[in-house]
Amino acid sequence: MGILRRRKGRSKKRGTKAWERYLIIKRVASYFGKEIDNEKVWRSAKTITDEGLAEFLKELSPREDFLFLGRFYTVRGSDLRAEGSWSKVGSAVKETARLWREAGLRALEVLISAEDGLTEREFEAKLKLEGIP
Repeated sequence: MGILRRRKGRSKKRGTKAWERYLIIKRVASYFGKEIDNEKVWRSAKTITDEGLAEFLKELSPREDFLFLGRFYTVRGSDLRAEGSWSKVGSAVKETARLWREAGLRALEVLISAEDGLTEREFEAKLKLEGIP
């Protein structure tokens, strides 16, 4: 019964704009090598507005290699757009599988296995670690 309750609680977060704001904040912190409290981040993500999140990103100014492609938000560097990019992601997955076959699918598995996502820098490091060209 405990597992079901945990999943139910988690599902409220996932798939929402607040969940994507949470992921963006966590990834920015990770990008800059900072560890932050998950509960504080979640409380902030539930209350911050799109404008507040955009201002937060502008103040921190991650470089262009910081990328977030989500259902509700797209972020490149410090530029936040309140529009999703899932169709772009879907097209890229199909193209990767077509062009790179097994190596491409293994690279996609690396991305999927990262629960909170990866920056481009982290992704490149994981590919090297896994021996994926």
